[in-house]
Amino acid sequence: MQNLLENWQEARDASKSAHLMANDALKELTDYAKRQGSRNSDKFYLIYTNMVNQALFDKEFLVKNKGKIRENLDAFSLDILQTADTLLAYTVTEFMEQGVPYKEIFQQAKKRVHRLASSFRRSSL
Repeated sequence: MQNLLENWQEARDASKSAHLMANDALKELTDYAKRQGSRNSDKFYLIYTNMVNQALFDKEFLVKNKGKIRENLDAFSLDILQTADTLLAYTVTEFMEQGVPYKEIFQQAKKRVHRLASSFRRSSL
């Protein structure tokens, strides 16, 4: 039992780290989008987080665990969420560096996250 708890805590810590990396990328994207004329960039965190969560989890799980999704995932699911957050951060950063318009960055991030999510059954998360 102790080993499972340690594995979960390690996965949780890694997931937090990846989530912070995604948050940093989204903050940069907010500034980037403002420079391109966006008036709603202050909602990017919510928009991108919802996109990732909806790609990975079924609606029932999201409603039941609103505000505490990560706390209710097992270590395997936390690893998948960590991968999605890392993918999101790298995608956003990559396309900003290429000068891609912010609206297209969202579409590319969504495509990549959904591709990752399709590798796993939603019900298993």
